[in-house]
Amino acid sequence: MQIEHLEMFIETVQLGSFAAVAEKRQLSATSVSRSVQQLEHQLGLKLLQRSTRKLSLTEAGEVYYQQVVPILQSLTQAHQQAQDIKQTLQGKLRVTVPIGFAESRLIPLIPAFHALHPELRLELLITDECLDLQQEKIDVGVRIGQVNEINWVAKPLLQVPFIACASPAFLRQHSLKNPDDLQRVPCLGLIPHPSAKQWRFSLKKSDLANAFVDVWVNQTLLTTHEQSTKQLCLAGQGVALLPFWLVQQELATGQLLEILPDYRAAYPQSEGKIWITYPNRDYIPAKSRAFIDFLMAEFKN
Repeated sequence: MQIEHLEMFIETVQLGSFAAVAEKRQLSATSVSRSVQQLEHQLGLKLLQRSTRKLSLTEAGEVYYQQVVPILQSLTQAHQQAQDIKQTLQGKLRVTVPIGFAESRLIPLIPAFHALHPELRLELLITDECLDLQQEKIDVGVRIGQVNEINWVAKPLLQVPFIACASPAFLRQHSLKNPDDLQRVPCLGLIPHPSAKQWRFSLKKSDLANAFVDVWVNQTLLTTHEQSTKQLCLAGQGVALLPFWLVQQELATGQLLEILPDYRAAYPQSEGKIWITYPNRDYIPAKSRAFIDFLMAEFKN
């Protein structure tokens, strides 16, 4: 029995069609179908019920699928453990990371990681789309905010405050002394987060835990990416509420200025966490562990 036949059977069940597996593996659908048929022939059992509309597991197929998935995972782990005996990390490491975090924080670190592991092939899937980590065979994911994956470990990487900021040119034209002033000036926002129209602030020196000021801001420009929002903010188009890691350099150079210095942005999304996620299993491949440890060390401060 060939392992490849098992893999194609499992992927067909998970992806729902021969065509989807064929596209993923860059094969023909006929080749995938033939591989599953060969597995059925070797077992003397029909595993899949085929129709013009969809594929479904037979009763025997359901039992077989539930049994072989953990077995194949164990074989994969055994192979990885054997490979890890080598001192040099090799193979492919797939990492997904949001666009803004990748461009501002992760990409500058990649040369140092690559210098440590030059034979490791690193594939960075830089996207704000929440990819299916299992289907895409992701080894490590970087997530901002809520982590929804089941059976994946999530380790906090960074606790990130958000900063309300604007360009010096904008602030020369608009006087902002307290949060209520934001109702009468242009503000920038993100299209996926309509609830972010309400910004919350608290006094930095206040001893009252619930001393919040809620403001419905006047959003005149909205984008789908934080980087674009930052560029509009730099161009003097309005006030933006952005993660500190995204505007840290601009704040240091004076290209952007924090508004309302006596207040701290405190609405629910402002104190976000950045997480590292990886499959919840007893054994973590050395290549994944090396990347996770590298990021944890870089961001510990």
